[in-house]
Amino acid sequence: LRKKDMTGAVASIKADAFENRVLFSVDDALAGGVAGLMVNSSSGKPGSESSMLIRGANSLTGSTAPLIVLDGFPLFDVSTSTGGGIDGYDTGMSSLSMINPDDIASIEVLKDASATAIYGNRGANGVILITTKRGRGDSGKIQYNTYFGFQQMNKRYDMMDFRQYAAYQVDRNSSNNHLFTDPITMQPRTIGDVQSRDWQDEIFRPAISTDHHVSINGGLKNLPYRISLGYNYNDGIVKTSNFQRFTASVNLAPSFFDDHLKVNITAKYMNGKNR
Repeated sequence: LRKKDMTGAVASIKADAFENRVLFSVDDALAGGVAGLMVNSSSGKPGSESSMLIRGANSLTGSTAPLIVLDGFPLFDVSTSTGGGIDGYDTGMSSLSMINPDDIASIEVLKDASATAIYGNRGANGVILITTKRGRGDSGKIQYNTYFGFQQMNKRYDMMDFRQYAAYQVDRNSSNNHLFTDPITMQPRTIGDVQSRDWQDEIFRPAISTDHHVSINGGLKNLPYRISLGYNYNDGIVKTSNFQRFTASVNLAPSFFDDHLKVNITAKYMNGKNR
């Protein structure tokens, strides 16, 4: 895509805008960063898909999600089978959650009809262009970024335990004495014998998140290269939820015949698990 082809409204985000931010997904970088782009998380699960609208919905029954293009290649939605899902199952993940934010060089958002002219009907809802970092051909440089985080519920519900609830029900109606009957022996028992449990302790937990990213950037004569590895693990505050992502990227940009022929080779591996 050439800049002269982008004649309409275009918003651009450079990597410098979110280098010092803690981002687990590209969705986080886009949220609140582009005028006219609305990003809403479908749930609080780590790695869950986000719904995105560029200047509102333009369809009542069809998809309103913008087209995502990574280094010139359109990405299909991995969250559902209708958008190119994995083996026909709903993975609960979006294409953006599989991209490591540390590998991104820039993001351009095409917001009007010019996107349709370039990409056809796939770009009718707008286009998000993502360009990843490439080798610069300078002296070798190794960079390592890491993050550890901790999160918990902001507020817990103040609820009765079972003893308080049983006493309340008996106080309201004496016929509720069956609440103090042992279900196995059918013998009466006192309030002190009733075992109480806070189900919030059984459902929620303090969650730990970590992210690691290492990259090697350099060049050998006419062969600039960049190699990166990333690992992300994010627990949800609900005990049955977590998200893991492993990414690997290799970029080679050799030049031949006194820079008259330039070749760009990019290979990426993304593996994500959402529970």
